[in-house]
Amino acid sequence: MINWFYEKKIDINNQSILSSLTTTEYTAVQKANGIDVFLVQIRNVRDDLLATITRLQDDIKKNQSMQVQQQRLIDDCNAKKTTFSEIPDYVALKDEINKEFAKRHISSEAKFACEYVIALKDEGWRDAIESYLGKRRYTILVDPEYHDIADDVLNTSPHRYAHLFNTKLLMKKELAPEEDSVVRYIEVKNSVAKQYFEYQLGRMHAVTKEQVRNFESAISKEGRVSVAMDSYFLQFDRMRFYCLGQETIELNRIHAEKRLQALVSEAETLREQVHEQKQKKEYLETSQGYFGSYNYDACQMYKDILLKCEAASNELEHLKQAQQNNMEYLEMNQLYTKYKGELEANDKERGKVQESQVKMKTQLAVNQEKKEVKTAELEKYNGIMNEYQIQNYDVYKRAIESYNKYVFNDKTGTGGTLKDRDRSERALREVEKNLTSTQSAYNARRNAESWLPTGDDQRFAYGTRKTQIWMDDLQEIKEKLREQTRRYEEIFKNEFVLTVLKSCESAKDDLKLINAELSRLKFKSKYEFEVKYVKDGSDYEKILEYAKYLKEREDLGTASGQMTLSALTTFTDDKGMELEKEIHRIINRIIDSNDKDQIEDYADYRNYMIYEILLTNDVLNKAKLSKQSGFNSGAEVQIPYMLILLSALLMIYNDKLNSTRLVFIDEPFAKMDPSNVKIMLDFMRKQKLQMIFCAPDKTELIGNECDVILPVLRTRSDLMEIGIIEMHEGV
Repeated sequence: MINWFYEKKIDINNQSILSSLTTTEYTAVQKANGIDVFLVQIRNVRDDLLATITRLQDDIKKNQSMQVQQQRLIDDCNAKKTTFSEIPDYVALKDEINKEFAKRHISSEAKFACEYVIALKDEGWRDAIESYLGKRRYTILVDPEYHDIADDVLNTSPHRYAHLFNTKLLMKKELAPEEDSVVRYIEVKNSVAKQYFEYQLGRMHAVTKEQVRNFESAISKEGRVSVAMDSYFLQFDRMRFYCLGQETIELNRIHAEKRLQALVSEAETLREQVHEQKQKKEYLETSQGYFGSYNYDACQMYKDILLKCEAASNELEHLKQAQQNNMEYLEMNQLYTKYKGELEANDKERGKVQESQVKMKTQLAVNQEKKEVKTAELEKYNGIMNEYQIQNYDVYKRAIESYNKYVFNDKTGTGGTLKDRDRSERALREVEKNLTSTQSAYNARRNAESWLPTGDDQRFAYGTRKTQIWMDDLQEIKEKLREQTRRYEEIFKNEFVLTVLKSCESAKDDLKLINAELSRLKFKSKYEFEVKYVKDGSDYEKILEYAKYLKEREDLGTASGQMTLSALTTFTDDKGMELEKEIHRIINRIIDSNDKDQIEDYADYRNYMIYEILLTNDVLNKAKLSKQSGFNSGAEVQIPYMLILLSALLMIYNDKLNSTRLVFIDEPFAKMDPSNVKIMLDFMRKQKLQMIFCAPDKTELIGNECDVILPVLRTRSDLMEIGIIEMHEGV
């Protein structure tokens, strides 16, 4: 394992200790601690590999979706179809305008700006021109005299995010394009469209990349642009298809094939990376099985025994020499013969024990297989039980209460599992028969005046007489009741506080896992949860302290109230007695109050801890968010509170075997910038949460990350209209 970590260039904690396990340089405790730290490091590396595998698998899914999209584009091009699937709102609005024209018997037609382009005179400028124009390539153009009609259609259309150009005002402008403007490379067949492209591109000088800096507005073939002295590079890879010129179908096909080939290569690389990471993970998981309990002083003990054996051998030789002429030699020789025989008998017995061990190991393997089968059956019946619980909750609840009483009474009495119904019914009839017989026998021993009727329906009368008889021994009954009450109180006391402590520790473990996930988020600030037990002298603190006291006694194998060695415990016997009295007082107060809300407060483990979220950035280092809220920006407040909400839900959902992991949130990204929105959406997706939220802004950014988009428009205070539902690939 050390060599593996060295090959992967991973620093090893306590490497000097791990390299000296067979020497006496370190104590056994130091060696054991070093091994434990190394095992934790192995698990952390394994967890990092799992996170990497998950991320790579998400990238593969995204890649496959993009491959399908590019293949669909290639198929459209092969079928000689112009691709407008990326702009459904534009297509729908154009169709609505043309329908209105046809309704009014207007022969004019609304078209996209790109449909008027015959060709580009220099293909070298295509990427720069089309990328710069972007959505303006398919802005809808109509004849100037019909613009007002088209504008009225836009005002009432649900597709209000499509672009309609005001050709009425456009044709009134007198334009003078620059002589070296990029518009000279576009050949247009319509005067309105020509005026449109001159308006968009006539002021953009077509120059080299180095000359862009010399103009307020300029563009180069490489995509370097300056718009009103604002310089940047165009992102050619975000352009999904070409649409300027009649030859764009073939260009789109070539572009899509290149993109598809790049995606296939990328997918293969991602799969190889996943395979490599899985091999590393499997190796680490296999290696964890070698970590067990070992005696790290074995080498030193072996050396000590060798020294003792050497000393004993020397002493034996000395005794042999001294006993040659001693009368006791014969007696010792007889003892040697006797012990030698016993040693041989012990060797035979050891052989039998070893043979028995082999059989036991074989039986253990068989039992392990049976355990796996029974575990699968248990999961199956748990599923059936959950369905029955949903369908027949009242019956289920009564059965559970009855069985809990059965277990509490050491599995005696009623409430146990019904193994044979027919046998139980026969037993019931036999019991009824015996009851009648016993009642008759009881009456036979009494005077006729004190006889009672017989039958199952007369049990109350016999019970009443039995109660009268028991009144004669009331003191003994009261003593038994007091003992039983004390026993129930002891059980309640121990189970209550230990359950609270276990829930608190479980919650802290859950938050550690969530902190590990939060540490991977690339926000400008880092967030982590801090949770501490209450230290305010309240009953909650005293209950927690008593729970730790009980757990310590449980670990030492002693009961509360028993004397223990103070050197082995954190709590002294006097402190334990004080805690016993305090918890007794608290429990009696809970019982006497009979307040359901108060009982629920004591049973809620969250009241025993103090929660805080720590903030780390360029200015602050693990500062408490509660102390900083008044000084933070909107995003710095919304991000942590979103993380708090999601983490609280994850602690609930992760504890469930079956969960929809559904979350409803209103405007979760209102105060976040696009980069933070992307990080938050990735976090939600990695946690496998089903998010349903409304977003009045940032719709394009958020919509690209969502599976389903449902546009809604409020037309009146009491009326809302639903637009066209968009469902992305994979839904």
